[in-house]
Amino acid sequence: GALASWVVWLSLVAVLGWRAWPALKVSGRTIAGFAAATLAVFVVALSARQMLIIGDPYIHLEMAAPIRSGVWPAILPWIPWESAPYHYGAILLVGLLAPPFGPDLAFTIELLHAYGWTSLATLIGATLLWRGGWTGLAVLAPLVLSAGAWTPLHGPPPSLLQLPVPAGFPGTVTRSFLAEVYAPAMEWPWDWPEPHAAPSNIWFLRFTLAYGLAFVVAERATATPRPSGWLRTLTLAVVIGFLGLLEEAVALVALGLWGLAEAASVVQRRALRPQALETARHAAVGLTAAGLLLVAGGGVLSGILGGSAGGDLTIGWMDNPDNRRPLWSVDLRQDWMILLGLGPTAVAILAVLLAWRDRFVLALAAGAGVFLLAAVMLHSELAIPQDARLDGHAGNFALLALLAAAASRLRTLRPQWRYPVSAAVVMLVVWLTVAAPVRSLAFQVSRGVALANAEPGPNGRDPRMYSAGIGRQPIERLRPEEITTYIPYPPPPLHTLPTGALAYDRVVRYIQERTPPDARVFSPHPREMTLATGRPNASGFADRVHLVWKTGPDFEDVARFLEPAAVRRLGFSYIHATDAWVAGLPDRAQQWLADSRLFELVVRDGAHALYRVLPAFRRLEPTPAPQSFEALRRTIPPAAAVYLGKGLSPLDTVRVASVLPHRRLFGEVNPYEIHLLSDIASEPLDGRIPDVLIEKHDRPIVLVGGEMFPTIWRNDTFAAYSIQPMAVRPISPPPKPEATFAVRLSDVDVTGNQVVFKATFSDSASGLWTGQDWLVIEVEDQPWVHPIKYEDDGYTHAAVQWFSGQIAPQSKLTSRVYKFDATVKQLSVRDANSEFLTLPSSGDRLDEGIYVLAVRLSKGYLEAAIVPVIMIEIGSAGDASYLVTEGEGHVVPDACPEQMMGSPSCRHPFEAGDATK
Repeated sequence: GALASWVVWLSLVAVLGWRAWPALKVSGRTIAGFAAATLAVFVVALSARQMLIIGDPYIHLEMAAPIRSGVWPAILPWIPWESAPYHYGAILLVGLLAPPFGPDLAFTIELLHAYGWTSLATLIGATLLWRGGWTGLAVLAPLVLSAGAWTPLHGPPPSLLQLPVPAGFPGTVTRSFLAEVYAPAMEWPWDWPEPHAAPSNIWFLRFTLAYGLAFVVAERATATPRPSGWLRTLTLAVVIGFLGLLEEAVALVALGLWGLAEAASVVQRRALRPQALETARHAAVGLTAAGLLLVAGGGVLSGILGGSAGGDLTIGWMDNPDNRRPLWSVDLRQDWMILLGLGPTAVAILAVLLAWRDRFVLALAAGAGVFLLAAVMLHSELAIPQDARLDGHAGNFALLALLAAAASRLRTLRPQWRYPVSAAVVMLVVWLTVAAPVRSLAFQVSRGVALANAEPGPNGRDPRMYSAGIGRQPIERLRPEEITTYIPYPPPPLHTLPTGALAYDRVVRYIQERTPPDARVFSPHPREMTLATGRPNASGFADRVHLVWKTGPDFEDVARFLEPAAVRRLGFSYIHATDAWVAGLPDRAQQWLADSRLFELVVRDGAHALYRVLPAFRRLEPTPAPQSFEALRRTIPPAAAVYLGKGLSPLDTVRVASVLPHRRLFGEVNPYEIHLLSDIASEPLDGRIPDVLIEKHDRPIVLVGGEMFPTIWRNDTFAAYSIQPMAVRPISPPPKPEATFAVRLSDVDVTGNQVVFKATFSDSASGLWTGQDWLVIEVEDQPWVHPIKYEDDGYTHAAVQWFSGQIAPQSKLTSRVYKFDATVKQLSVRDANSEFLTLPSSGDRLDEGIYVLAVRLSKGYLEAAIVPVIMIEIGSAGDASYLVTEGEGHVVPDACPEQMMGSPSCRHPFEAGDATK
């Protein structure tokens, strides 16, 4: 398939060249010069491309692998039950054109990205040469490197053009000012978006090809003298159809520009009725064919029309500075000099002023205007604002319009004016705009070109650069047995691995040669398995379309417990098992896997094995593992109301909500982290009492009346508590955690604003915490303790008052007697002489409200757990009343506080690089 695609591709090039040869009338020396220049641009582009990691590799690499293996229509391998609601045109090219040997998918992407940018740059350069001659080409071509021509927006974008403007009477021009403006220093690490500014958009083949094809459509639709014929009409329709697979927003604008040009031509020829009718007939057929190709392409447009991608677009004025480039920006460099940055609006207006009779320029400027209007008028609740990219398209269309207009205007100038104007434009606009990108480009080119696949490990990836978004992207391989469960970062170099550690070739070959292309294969390393075999891994959220790869709850049930219901739900036909993964399964799951009536061992190679799932296993209906999501699904009845606590991360809320699709959900469900394309209905709590509360397992969940909520389900991330008495009963008692820290209060005496109590600490989790202190935390006025404020990390509790602790990790029982007065911010502990010693403290006086005194455990300087012990209510007169928790409050200290997720020991086994546990 790959070889056939290459043959077709090169055959089209040969046919086009043969047809165009009589019209070109160029010499062999011109062809040689053109080829040499294009090759030089390609080398520069490839060297720059290899300084940047592949953006969204889970989409661009893992979608291409199934296409290369024959899966069609295109899918996201983690949700193979839906055709991909994504702009997959560039990925389709990668999957089809990746050769069967030599360059892998990542290297193929690098080559095609460099080729795409070279093609766009060559197209623009040829247009500038045709419109403005060599002067126009030399003066204006560098503006292709403008940092403002970067499409994916993350934060305030740079301007398209930079030019100096006097702001007062000039003083002394310092040498440092000239150096700063004309020779900016390149500092390491780069600030966003400088690594991506040279060349612009080289990260994404879809953008460079989309702009190039739209450029061609606009030029052909407005060409004078006007070409005609059915071949032209159908060719433009096909171009727009493929453009829809790359970037449907650009395709729709190109279709609109073609329609406007055809309408203008019909009006212009209205006096010649036969010609006008012929033009109208061609236009109707071409535009209809292009529209049908856009709808049938399987991209975002057809997804919205079909309902799979969601149709939540709203129209209104969206004045969001993070999603819209300004008209201009002002950067004061000295008291008398500012750098004026021009945005898409100003650049498009300037292009129209320079060539207001040029239909080609007007078409490109109109395209920029459409995108600018859409950027401020269209809004999607399910889309990330920075990913709208409409204003990025506007900027590139405006820049293309300005280049075409300026080239034509330069050519019309008399020679005595052309060269001084060109010199002034270069000194005052062009160089100021491209100085910083050229500096970064020089650094990128100095690194050279690597004509080989990127290898994992320090030899192929510099961790400093990779963490800053810079560096080549190696293909993630199936891991050897020694690092199967937790993947270190960065991974060790291949030459340090034991001999035979990568012995899984037979397993990969069997999957590739003996299983259908669309067979779903479970693997504890889903991404690596897909890249190695091209088979979908179904590791995402079942029946929900999401563009960012995260493991769904059903996949985690298979990975941790081999739950039969989850295997059925995800449709797995094969199980790729490693020895380390099997050793981590519960005994019941290991027995299932060893039973030849349930699983058939089809191939083994070293520490890797492949099993076929037999029908008998699919029919199993065992009691789910107590910690599984399947147990949570069966525990909470459909009529129950569930509150998703504020301590849950956005990913946790989506995981729980997807497990409970027919329950009434309270709280906020944020789908942005996985870019979910379908909404999850939830309601604010508004004082209502739910049946079940689901929270992080280490969050303080205590009834205000003093009793502990019964736990009906728990795993190692969060727990479910029964709020309404007898409302929900667990299908099996949740396992008691092996490592816990507990606090029991006794001998409580409340006198006035003071409370004296004895606290007994029991600790079976001494390895999970290192220190202890006390916090007074403000809580919500709910039937349970729920903190209101957290520190900037969103995890550490923000204390109104703080007191130092007295205990350290140990296995025996420890008791202390304390005296606490919330009104005067004082906590004292009784010593061996029965004297109360006041503990060091900090914080403010308590205002009217509800608070809780809690024991906090820390791990280093991070928070590991918190146990509430006393409720505090401060009245309007400043007096305090206390409610002591009855029973024992216990928690499981967090072995990996969320701030420590960069630590190798905290890696999630299935989400290397994006740990959640």
